[in-house]
Amino acid sequence: MNQSKWSRLFWPTVLVVAFAVPFLFWDNLRRKLGGDIIDRTFLVLQYGTGIAIWLSLAWLVVRIIDIFIWQALVAPYLGGKVPRLLKDVVAFVVFMVAITGIVGVVFKFPVTGLWATSGVLTVVIGFAVQSMIADVFAGIALNIDRPFRIGDWITVPRRGMADITGRVVEINWRSTRVHTTENLLHIVPNNFLSTTPITNLSLPEPKTRFELVF
Repeated sequence: MNQSKWSRLFWPTVLVVAFAVPFLFWDNLRRKLGGDIIDRTFLVLQYGTGIAIWLSLAWLVVRIIDIFIWQALVAPYLGGKVPRLLKDVVAFVVFMVAITGIVGVVFKFPVTGLWATSGVLTVVIGFAVQSMIADVFAGIALNIDRPFRIGDWITVPRRGMADITGRVVEINWRSTRVHTTENLLHIVPNNFLSTTPITNLSLPEPKTRFELVF
């Protein structure tokens, strides 16, 4: 593990320790100082510190996953960069767990009510952004099925228009970015790619035969 990787873990670790130490000794400090104003001040500080420690801990976990799982294990297995979509999904789950911890541990609210409310809200939002959700799940399916990888050359047919032929440079939440030989960047929705026959010019081998008509 080189020094740059350890440096990426430095600040998240410092934040976790800095907020964890006073959070664990709030009761002792409050008994020593006393007073209603001090109690209220310490209560606000306790809430703020609790929120900060959960968020900094989530940040540290995301960095650890990025260094020890994505870079050390997954990237060598894939033989290239890990798709950003997978990183974003895992980071989102980690921060959702942190928010649940803030509600349940810091504010001592029932977490079941939060999940029930968020479930209803998710249904409402789902109807409003159906196409976006379709693109997200199509992106996840593309990363699992892996019909193409970042760096592959692909051809995407378009009805009534010229085909898109270029190199895949990014696969994110909603779309896949394809850089063509004309130095153009096409942003193709993932839902379109999941329902369209795609030709991968880089598989099974990087050598491909073309026909040019003059």
